[in-house]
This record gives sequence, structure tokens and C-alpha cells, in this order.
Amino acid sequence: MLMTAEQAHVAFVQHLHCKYIRARKAFRALDHNFQHHIDTPKLRWYLKKHNILLNSNEFAALIRRYDLNGDGLIDYKEFCYLFRR
Repeated sequence: MLMTAEQAHVAFVQHLHCKYIRARKAFRALDHNFQHHIDTPKLRWYLKKHNILLNSNEFAALIRRYDLNGDGLIDYKEFCYLFRR
């Protein structure tokens, strides 16, 4: 079932908090190539792997929510902000 961006955000953050105690470990799980950021294909893959499914418009809304500086990537600082919410 497809989710809204808000539903996906809640599911994603709950998943991260259940699986990882610290934001750094959660970030490393998504940034396994040590690029110091999470790009949209990597986030899309991770969400899909964990059955957090969104259509393209809702995924774009989720990215806008997470990508605070608008560069198309989620860096560690942005990730920590979303991890704490």
C-alpha cells in the first residue's frame, strides 16, 4: 500500500529508532559507501526494502522535507535533524 510523505516519515523514523540507538549508526547503514550523504536513489531503495512505499510525488515531498539545504542530498546534519523528530 502506498503511503503519504507524512506516513512514510513516521514509519521511517520509527524503523530507524527501533533498529538503531544512535543517529550515526543509522546514517552509516544508509551511507555504506562512505560518501557522507544519502542520495535519493539510495533512500528510495532503503524505504522500498522496508516496505515504505510512496508514489513519485510523495517521495519528492519527503525529500523536500529531509533535504534542508536543497542540494538533492541528505547529509549527516540533515539526517540527525530528521532522526530526532
